[in-house]
Amino acid sequence: MVLHYQTKGIGREVRKIKKKTYYQQREDEIKIMISEAKVKNNLTNESLAKKIGMPLSTFSKLKMTPGKMRLDSIWLIEELAGRRVT
Repeated sequence: MVLHYQTKGIGREVRKIKKKTYYQQREDEIKIMISEAKVKNNLTNESLAKKIGMPLSTFSKLKMTPGKMRLDSIWLIEELAGRRVT
């Protein structure tokens, strides 16, 4: 895996900032969308998992790595959140 760094200089101090890949940015978007769906519909992890037809244990694992989630599940979450993935 190639790491991309951007440096910012503040006086003599230089910090390295790790830039996220496109894939990581999309995963972050899905995580935000899951949170939005939960808040908008007043759902817990358990009730959201049930709404999308997934066992809670599976949902909990996929919530941490949403890139492995099936599209039909993402589309249902997207609908509950009231938005579209960009």
